[in-house]
Amino acid sequence: MTRHAVCLCACARAVFSRVLISGCPAVASHRTCAIIGADACQRYPGASADDILMRLFQENAGRLKECDSWSDWTIILGDIMHREYGYRVFNPMNVDTQVPQIVTPCYPAENTTYDVNQSAMERIRKEFLRAAHVKCGHWDSLWELMDFFATARYCLCIAIANRRSTIMTAAYAQATVGQRFILRR
Repeated sequence: MTRHAVCLCACARAVFSRVLISGCPAVASHRTCAIIGADACQRYPGASADDILMRLFQENAGRLKECDSWSDWTIILGDIMHREYGYRVFNPMNVDTQVPQIVTPCYPAENTTYDVNQSAMERIRKEFLRAAHVKCGHWDSLWELMDFFATARYCLCIAIANRRSTIMTAAYAQATVGQRFILRR
């Protein structure tokens, strides 16, 4: 329930990534949300879902406020060891320091947020801080739709059509100034 709430919040607030995952264009993909939610559930095993959700936002907002880079924000559910040889599978020293480290609790361990950039970090930081101020019982403000195009300075529109001219899919991705095709608001 907590994972689903975080995913809904990420989708409604337009926290975009470069990849559309499961129809949800959010940096916090379903795997990432599941790991963040499981981390909060492990720390508060007897808490209700709404309490876990509020603590998740408040604690991560506090952690992200103090972070200078993504590498300072690490979530690993457990120390993942290779059963046969006994060595650690995920070594934070081998990971790019520019991405957050939210690691899958399986073998082989993988970072679920490998494609998140610095501007996405700022967006996630703002959303966690905003969500941390939501009080229990006032959940509607978590899922308020945000107009992505009112806040984004640059965006890239990719239109893909199949053989039938009636079906068309449009994908919007946050773009940076240095990219080739940029549409200005």
